[in-house]
Amino acid sequence: MHQQEKKNNKRVTRMLNRTITAIDDNPTILLMLKNFLESVEFEVIPYENPLEALEFIESEPPDLIICDIDMPELNGFEVHQKLQEKPQLKMIPFVFLTALDDDENIIHGKEIGADDYITKPFKRETLIAAIRGKLKRLTDFKQSQHTEIEKFKKEIISILLHELRTPLTVIHGFTSLLVDSNIDIVKTQQLLNNIKSGGDRLKKLISDIEQITSLENNLYTEKMVEFQLNQLMQQIIRIKKEEIETKKLQLFVSISEELSPLTGYWMMLEDGINRIMDNAIKYNKEEESINIRLHEEDKSIILEISDTGLGIPEEHQDKIFNKFYQVDRQLNEQQGMGLGLTIAEKSIQINKGSIELKSEVGIGTTIKITFPLNN
Repeated sequence: MHQQEKKNNKRVTRMLNRTITAIDDNPTILLMLKNFLESVEFEVIPYENPLEALEFIESEPPDLIICDIDMPELNGFEVHQKLQEKPQLKMIPFVFLTALDDDENIIHGKEIGADDYITKPFKRETLIAAIRGKLKRLTDFKQSQHTEIEKFKKEIISILLHELRTPLTVIHGFTSLLVDSNIDIVKTQQLLNNIKSGGDRLKKLISDIEQITSLENNLYTEKMVEFQLNQLMQQIIRIKKEEIETKKLQLFVSISEELSPLTGYWMMLEDGINRIMDNAIKYNKEEESINIRLHEEDKSIILEISDTGLGIPEEHQDKIFNKFYQVDRQLNEQQGMGLGLTIAEKSIQINKGSIELKSEVGIGTTIKITFPLNN
């Protein structure tokens, strides 16, 4: 058989069978693994040298790895660690081979996240059952992941189409009226205002996508500066004053005048906190209140923004900072891509802060932002 035909046949075999890389410096153990597993149509690729095995795994990732712990050149824990450092390989099920009475290694293997361990000497049935169990779990996980990804993609496409279609419909409809109709100056101004509103919505959509891309990929160009957070908050309050008054909200402010300075990105942090204020206003009830408290405590600067709005159901609270996530989008007639709080959280984290949310339906929401001063 020609060399190319052999290669093709091997590729076909690997497509049909699940592949397992076995690493052990004992050739007898490798032969036993190969015989046991290939008898039930697994393809076993044996390696006595762990360094050679790692090179092969990186070029042709297997479905599962079985690895001895005690090896001279590189022990099993070190092999596992090197695989964990590579995102494309860290999800491969990893099973340790260890001696029956080696409790210390078994405990350590569990601590570092190995999927299982097989004790030597092992029985054929035990080995096969353990391998099949790990591969089934991986298959189930991948299927679940695929289903979730497909669902997520459909939701994002739906939101994106809606967010593009709505302002474009406004712009197209009102420009058609302007072109095709003889209307007075007052009506013309109204139509132009509606067109501008549609354009602003599109601009914000594009701006949010650019912003989250910049934050997640460290593409921001703003320079770090030393600043006082109380000054930044006073500026935000001045900007939001008109919106707060329009909604007839009461604003209660408690800002300490003497705070330790922070070093970070002023404009980025201002944008992040602005987005939290936007939500406190937007989802609040008319004639209710917003409470802002800024103080220094336990070597940290703490900012709390509370509203008396709709509140967030408990089952949504752990996802509220996720990209594209919106609570009851249709019910609350929400606009946007659901990136506002994601951008806010990322902006705060880049400025070495942390963010917490507490909320109760019908009572309101509190966002707590903490900046440790040792950062």
